Amino acid sequence: MFRKFTATLTVASLLALLGTTSAFAGDSCVINPAKGYYAESLHCTFVVREMNYKGMTVTAARLCSNPEQCSPLKSLNLKMGDVIFRLDGVPVDNDDELDDHYDWTTVRYSRNGTAPIQNGKIFINNSFGGDNQP
Repeated sequence: MFRKFTATLTVASLLALLGTTSAFAGDSCVINPAKGYYAESLHCTFVVREMNYKGMTVTAARLCSNPEQCSPLKSLNLKMGDVIFRLDGVPVDNDDELDDHYDWTTVRYSRNGTAPIQNGKIFINNSFGGDNQP
């Protein structure tokens, strides 16, 4: 029993150091961002999955990497661990939804998946590779 408790404590300590929350403790991208989905239009890697947000089960996209320098998400100061719930009012419930938006887009997100939900606007260039400025 002592050995099992120590292992559990070690994993919990590692997750705490990485800044994860229990809602995402099982995400494979916490340790290996290569296991997530790279959204070309957002220049960032995500994992889309069900999570618990304030007692409700929702599907959302967690950033598994920091956005690249050219990412439109930089204008919202999003970073690894933050969660996107909706793009232009559409729930992010699959990988493809992350690349289905362009031009001025409303992003519904939460810092680290635990902070209050916020709305922000970003400009997504639909050419996948240009800078994301209007």
